[in-house]
Amino acid sequence: MKEVRSWLICGLFCSRRRGIGDKRLGLSGFWRIIETPTYFNWCATPEGVGIFLDKVSIDGALCAKPTQVKEGVFDFFKDHFAIKCLDRSRMEGIEFARISTDNRKHFEVEFSVEEVKDPLNSCDGNNVLGSDGFNMNFIMTRWKDIEGDFMSFMNVFYLNGSKVSSLNHCFLTFIPKLVNPSSFNDYRPISLVKSIYMVLVKVLPNRLRKVMNGVIGESQMAFVENNQIIDSFVVANKIISSWKREKEGGLF
Repeated sequence: MKEVRSWLICGLFCSRRRGIGDKRLGLSGFWRIIETPTYFNWCATPEGVGIFLDKVSIDGALCAKPTQVKEGVFDFFKDHFAIKCLDRSRMEGIEFARISTDNRKHFEVEFSVEEVKDPLNSCDGNNVLGSDGFNMNFIMTRWKDIEGDFMSFMNVFYLNGSKVSSLNHCFLTFIPKLVNPSSFNDYRPISLVKSIYMVLVKVLPNRLRKVMNGVIGESQMAFVENNQIIDSFVVANKIISSWKREKEGGLF
């Protein structure tokens, strides 16, 4: 059943990319799509066949058995997500700015309905379905019916200070980079995150944004609204070019 579901999800991505059917219908629309001869005819084409993962190259050998592919996927991503012991720089003796008492009071209040609905309006409601089977369109359309349950979850998160263990579970789907992919490096992994988790990770930065100004230094370029990290490099290059052009001295 897991292999069939993975095949369906991959087909859903392919149908959306090819413009087959109405993507606003979500998974229910995809079931209508696969019942039509057009979809099966497209799957029989060389392009459609090359999209699906029926075998993969693992350590130079082509593997088609599900158990071998699963072990290969696990080993591949275990190396990517494993924590490596590095000799990191230390922060002893450095005084950091602290959030003021007034800002701390505003930061530690319970979540309001407006605070939760604001990121919903800024999200693309037609995102791919997560492992819970819902997208943002469902939450926005049925908000009056699920508002109580949704806010109850936010309050539980506020009181416990930690997320539910199963909240961040997601599907990992492979989007091919090439016409005929053969190894895991030829696929782009995309996580299908639950909608409720997406709302949470947008609400928290919005709350942090209100108190960040008090802890960001004047020379800091990152985490500043309308600024990018690359801006500091652009300014430095402009200054060095000006020194060279006018033959003036500087720090070097």
